[in-house]
Order: sequence, then structure tokens, then C-alpha cells
Amino acid sequence: NLHPRWNERFLCSRQGDKPGGRDRVERTLLFQLHVHHVWRNPVLCGEAEFGIDNLWTRAGHSGGSPQTVPVPLFKKGEQTGVLQIQIAMQGPGGASAANLLSSTG
Repeated sequence: NLHPRWNERFLCSRQGDKPGGRDRVERTLLFQLHVHHVWRNPVLCGEAEFGIDNLWTRAGHSGGSPQTVPVPLFKKGEQTGVLQIQIAMQGPGGASAANLLSSTG
């Protein structure tokens, strides 16, 4: 399947402070894309990591409608594909929602 769709959804809140009210903690989101085989171990195709604040900024600029964000996947320093995610602000509390759409390589 060259255009898989996962349709997974997750919610995240704004980045909080460290316990004790000191410096802010940088939270990141890590995507790892694996191919699962019947007879062999899963193979890592690529991964991407970016900050939750970046996710919030993009979702906030979407005007409430979902925005598609291309996320490049890397393995051993080489780009192996692009993961397309959709992000938007959700609900009165302003939680950020991201839907994992598909991978293209």
C-alpha cells in the first residue's frame, strides 16, 4: 500500500511549567513509522520529532479549520518519506487535536 491511512487521533494540552514553577519543559512529539512483517521483525522506515509548541502555533493559525502539515521522516540522517498530519484547535478549552493521515515516500 503506497498511500496508507491510519486515521488516528490524539489531543494534547499546552506545554506546562516544570514542577515548582521554574523553567518551562520543552515537550516533543515523536512519530516513528514501522513496517510490520509476518515472518520478520518490524523495520523502522523513518521518524520525525518536533515541539508541541510548534504544533500549537500551527493549529492556532489555522482559523479553526484543520490544516495539513507535511512532516519529513528521517532514518540515519537521510529523508525516507513524508508523513502528512492534520491539526486544528478543538473545543472551548482550546485543546489541540492532530489526526494522523497518511505517509508518502
